[in-house]
Amino acid sequence: WSPDGKFLAYASQRHQMRDAGGMGGQMDTIVIWTVETGQEREIVPPLKFINGVFGLCWSADGQSLFVIGQDMKDQPALFRVNAQTGEVSLVVKEDPEDFAGFVAPTPDGKSLVYRVWSQSKNHTAIIVRDLASGDERVLFETGANIVGLALSPDGSQAAFYTLDERTLRVIPIAGGESRELLRLKYPDGFQMHGGALTWTPDGRYIVFGKQTSGTFPAKTELCKISAQGGQPQKLPLELDTMTSVRIHPDGKQVVFENLSRSGEVWAIENFLPALRAAK
Repeated sequence: WSPDGKFLAYASQRHQMRDAGGMGGQMDTIVIWTVETGQEREIVPPLKFINGVFGLCWSADGQSLFVIGQDMKDQPALFRVNAQTGEVSLVVKEDPEDFAGFVAPTPDGKSLVYRVWSQSKNHTAIIVRDLASGDERVLFETGANIVGLALSPDGSQAAFYTLDERTLRVIPIAGGESRELLRLKYPDGFQMHGGALTWTPDGRYIVFGKQTSGTFPAKTELCKISAQGGQPQKLPLELDTMTSVRIHPDGKQVVFENLSRSGEVWAIENFLPALRAAK
């Protein structure tokens, strides 16, 4: 969702050719859906690939989108795409052995928070980047694979979960120690494809996807837990392989991607009553 809730952006494969079996090609288009009219507008940036699951989000002012992808020379990077013109500018180059993801700007628009995973080094870090100076600092690092990262609405905290340790943590953006909110026990685990992690608009709860098996497709239960800790509560939403979960700024709609159904994007209205009922 855009910061004002008037638009929804998602990545789609609309112009690259698929083979006879419907396979091949990459996401190449950013689709912007207008909530009021239901109309869609396409942006086709000059990029070879767009990562729509791990790396697409609005800027704080709603004028552009941050995307992770590859340019025409196969350079992986984090880019900024103008939401009106489609003009692309480089934010930070990505090491070919690293995988960036889960990008989130702070509400003041001054910084960008994202995850970098180095598979060869067995190392994951949460990075805070100053957009004006380009300076970066490591907020958190671990040998576990962080597959979910979400910034609180006021930008003061980041929630993240690890696939290996099955833990959900919160850490202050200003720096400091992280707090463990939840540790799941096998066979339960967090949504392995990432993106099933977000905050409620009031910042009181963290909403996450929980899987009860490690297979694909796997049933994903949407749950919430207080940002202060406590017992998680199941929400009335459960689907196969649900990811990219985002709650509208008014709290009444939730949007997500269903990977088990050819990458469908779903939207459910009147989500706020479900959150209130689960309190």
